[in-house]
Amino acid sequence: MRSRVKARARRPRQWTEKDRQQRRHKAGDEDQRTKFERDRDRVLYSSALRRLGGISQVVSAEHIEPFHNRLTHTIKVAQLGRRLAQFLQRKQPEEAEKAGLDPEVVEAACLAHDLGHPPFGHIGEEVLNEKTIAAGDSEGFEGNAQSFRVVTKLALRSDNSPGLDLTRAVLAGVIKYPWTHGQAKLKDHSKFGAYSSESDDFDFARKFHRSSDEQTIEAGLMDYADDITYSVHDVEDFHRIRAVPWHLLSIERKKTPPEMEASELIDAALESWKNAPPDAKSRLVDASKEIITKTRSHGPFLYSEPYEGTREQRISLRNWTSDLIRRFVRDLRPKIVATRGGGFKLRVHPAAEAEIQLLKQIVRRFVIEEPAIGAQQLGQRRIVREVYDDLIEDVAQNRAKGTRLRYLPIKFRYLIDDKSDPVSNARLVADVIASLTERELIALHRRLRGESGGSVIDPIVR
Repeated sequence: MRSRVKARARRPRQWTEKDRQQRRHKAGDEDQRTKFERDRDRVLYSSALRRLGGISQVVSAEHIEPFHNRLTHTIKVAQLGRRLAQFLQRKQPEEAEKAGLDPEVVEAACLAHDLGHPPFGHIGEEVLNEKTIAAGDSEGFEGNAQSFRVVTKLALRSDNSPGLDLTRAVLAGVIKYPWTHGQAKLKDHSKFGAYSSESDDFDFARKFHRSSDEQTIEAGLMDYADDITYSVHDVEDFHRIRAVPWHLLSIERKKTPPEMEASELIDAALESWKNAPPDAKSRLVDASKEIITKTRSHGPFLYSEPYEGTREQRISLRNWTSDLIRRFVRDLRPKIVATRGGGFKLRVHPAAEAEIQLLKQIVRRFVIEEPAIGAQQLGQRRIVREVYDDLIEDVAQNRAKGTRLRYLPIKFRYLIDDKSDPVSNARLVADVIASLTERELIALHRRLRGESGGSVIDPIVR
């Protein structure tokens, strides 16, 4: 009996709404808004969010039309995340209440989820990871961990606290991968949600979820909204430039080389599906049929005609994206389910998982693997690599001596002076590059390489 009492005493208590609303630094005065409403507004008005308008979604952000950039993507993720939360509140009111589900928390988390995304998207992330490790910081660079670092450390809002000082619930909602870099190595995960420099903030956010690696319900909704938006709207973008040959993707058509697109697409999607279920192949076949059926249902304007931007084609495309999103939300309804540890998580419908995987593969196959994109990415890698080399040399030569840095933009010199966050030179330079827009990075690269002297009164980075 005594051992049972001790075991029960060690079990972490369930959170309360007061726990969820706590801020680590308690900065700022209260006003007419709820704490979660204030969090949403803090992210919305941050310069870190505004920067995303100059960051690629898939292709360079300088192409305003017809492509999404990272900001327009984020806005749609936030809208969908809120609607998903409201939908679950209506369909599963008891579970939603027990889980503490709040649409404001979901929207705030969605707005913050990509704040650490560096210039040139995943290309920038890969190069920064390589360069940071080579420069001596074994944790490298991870976009999700960088987003958490932005909201907890790098964003500027108050002299009284670092970052945006968000509530525990919103911080936990931002964490897509609920483990730190050290925990990721033990579990053999390539992705992680926080660097060791933010371990205290991570522990604060996850205080009542330590016994589990599962996302909070709100983080799950953020993740699902991100997947839907990424898969649907990227395909929509590349349909507009005639990059997606729908008529080749029907699994039922008679296939002769080189028209083997549907089966090849399914095999490639299966290969890239991490932790795929045993029946993943059959799910992807069904997904292919469903997507083509949806596409055909909108007639020749979408399925077989080359896109010209006519009124009929634009309406068909809008209806197609609406139908897909409606299917992922209403027809293939996600559910709130209880976990073994007494918490709650989001369960996504198996068919939705397969269709999203296939839509992502369509973008990889017909866009990302194209030579034009490959050539662009080669140049982008070079820009990130060379600017990193220049800045790390500047920091290494002058930081320890306390002498004035020659190249580091003035905007980021506060990072060196911040004694509360004494990071390595490698991490400091990664922070700087990840805080730039693509235009700023390109302009800085051209100046450092002597390709454009520019004006001496133009600091490039403001």
